[in-house]
Amino acid sequence: MCFKGESVLSISPIQPKANNLTDLAPEGRKHVAWGASPRIRKSRQIQPRRGESRLRRKATFAPSGLDSVFAIHPRAGARGYMLSPLWGYRNPSSYFHFAVLAILFCGLCQGEIMPDKTYLDVELVVDFGKDLGQNFGTLFEGRDQGGRLVCGAGFAGVYNTRFRNDRHSLQFFVRPENVDDLATSKRLPRPSTDSGEYIFDLDGRAYAASHIHDRTVRGWNAATEKWEDDPSFGSERMRSGDGKMRLSGKILQLLDGEFFYDAKKILARPDIGYYHHFYYARGHLVFFHVNRADEGGFTKIYACPWHPDEDTPVNLDRAIVLKVTYTGETPFAFGQLGDQVLTCSNLGGVYRFDGKEWTVVRKSLKGVSYQVYSIVNYYDKLLMAQYPTGHLLEYDGEIIRELKGQPPTLPGVSKSAREAQSTMIYGGDVWVGVWPWAEVWRHVRDEGRWISMGRLFAHPPTTDKVVHPYEQEIHDFNKQHGTKIVFNNWGQRATSMAISGSSLMIGTSAKAPWRREKRFAFIGDKEWREYGTPHLFTLPGNLAATLQWKEGPMTLRFVVSSKQMKIFQDGKKLGEAPIESGLAKRVANANLKWGQGVFGALPGEIKAKTLK
Repeated sequence: MCFKGESVLSISPIQPKANNLTDLAPEGRKHVAWGASPRIRKSRQIQPRRGESRLRRKATFAPSGLDSVFAIHPRAGARGYMLSPLWGYRNPSSYFHFAVLAILFCGLCQGEIMPDKTYLDVELVVDFGKDLGQNFGTLFEGRDQGGRLVCGAGFAGVYNTRFRNDRHSLQFFVRPENVDDLATSKRLPRPSTDSGEYIFDLDGRAYAASHIHDRTVRGWNAATEKWEDDPSFGSERMRSGDGKMRLSGKILQLLDGEFFYDAKKILARPDIGYYHHFYYARGHLVFFHVNRADEGGFTKIYACPWHPDEDTPVNLDRAIVLKVTYTGETPFAFGQLGDQVLTCSNLGGVYRFDGKEWTVVRKSLKGVSYQVYSIVNYYDKLLMAQYPTGHLLEYDGEIIRELKGQPPTLPGVSKSAREAQSTMIYGGDVWVGVWPWAEVWRHVRDEGRWISMGRLFAHPPTTDKVVHPYEQEIHDFNKQHGTKIVFNNWGQRATSMAISGSSLMIGTSAKAPWRREKRFAFIGDKEWREYGTPHLFTLPGNLAATLQWKEGPMTLRFVVSSKQMKIFQDGKKLGEAPIESGLAKRVANANLKWGQGVFGALPGEIKAKTLK
């Protein structure tokens, strides 16, 4: 794999006759001033014209009560008149035609008259097997007659710097023919006063966390557009690398160096040092153990077999342990490919666990920058977001290779010291966030090209005279005040990505979530508020819902109609989203491929499938 293209009812009402616009004026008040009392005239019986039957004319009378309900009238556009906003009109014949139209319009809005045509109806019976922490991969992918991707469904397997995204977030997408300039974006309220936030999702909700000062996890309420504290993550107790995941339907959590499953402690803190950064896969609990003592210090990686079915605490005597080269080696990402679990350290070490033993894929080395900040499953490979190239690396199970120039560099900025930090699969594309200018890129595989989604900050203007935003200003400040502030502290991160409803949420940060530096004249209130502000990108034709775990076969159904996309599980609707008819039509003749695609391979078995 590489980033290149692959080998209605309608009724015509009777229109009133009129000589000019004023002839269409209603029998009401003249437009003199707001608040004037309406002049009500008595209704008169309209006699049928010559040749008309009395029955036909009677049929045009409005039902009792309608004339006092509607405040809009077909003659409302008449020059010199306006309608009373709260009072109807008593002339039934002149009013009835509009009443019919209004009723029909309401029916159209409710989908009761216009038929909702179905373009795709896919049903699968799938068995994911026992929950061993596996990423669930691709359910199906649809392509048009030219081989271009038009739709698909699956689960993104992503770890972004500090958090693993929800394995159970099920995406369903339909791609437009023209993929350029379709995304909309908006800034969300800041979750805290820290200058950085990391975004992740769990159980269909996006969360934000800052690990230095605020240390409170908050969930996004899309209805109220507000962030809400979630104390279940452990307010003020969370460390970098703590978090939650759902396993066999219940919560596995690392909090302040201890492991819990379904709120029961399964592994206490060690006597020496502490546990941090965990990942569960292949039926093993993988985590780091560090002891920073000057003498006898160490960092070890554990892979301990354990499953909730055992109903026992974690037994470290069964663990397969790798002692790494340097004390303090810390991971920013984990991933899995087939039977392998992969993790990478901040000192360049890449370590693989195959269920039986650890293998050093790449040795760590102090003084040489090589850091992987994000790992995502993509077709039959893992993509790894790396510093200092700012590019993606590709891992096929044996070899790591750099995808040079991917993503590209924004015009007008330096190509040095770049960091691809965050990744996600959204809308059938891989998205990447890049430091130090908080660039967002999206890759269209079928066309072999990258689309710039812009920067997440409006300041400062881009330049290639320095590497990082505000680098020259900090140098000048240090020189003037005799300080030693790190020159890249106010670089700009696109920290993390998570699915939120039908959208993609991206977090931002300075180099770390620093407190406000009020001595900096070059970062004012407006500039300061952009640090830590999440952004929401939305592409048409996307829907996400949370899979409800159960062991054994489950039935999943995906429907695209002229108005909506829907996901069902075992007959129950998990979610729906609107879709434009023109976009929906693209899936009508899609050729489907099962169990393989953009989200990686499906680890389970499709026992039955139906395409209507």
